[in-house]
Amino acid sequence: MANPVSAYPDIHILQGASTLSCSTVDIGATSSLLLAANDTRASVTLKNTHATQTIFIAGANPATSANGFALAPASAQLITLETTSALYAIASGATTPIEIIEISA
Repeated sequence: MANPVSAYPDIHILQGASTLSCSTVDIGATSSLLLAANDTRASVTLKNTHATQTIFIAGANPATSANGFALAPASAQLITLETTSALYAIASGATTPIEIIEISA
């Protein structure tokens, strides 16, 4: 029997992952902690759902437009990180929602 996942190349199975956590957080124009360090985190996927504002993701505080990865508005892109480190975020305006999917062992 063929592997059904092979028909979907964007699906990745994480061995040993057992916890899926989904949330939405509002990011503002001041750098803030997005996710605390988590030694059991396998990956985190982030999506900016604001129509016009950009979110910048950084591994150090403070997050800025200069040191952060720009996450485009309107769900134009997703970013998946395989990190256990803390993540920080800042937005180009107030009340910018970001959707988070965290997978942990």
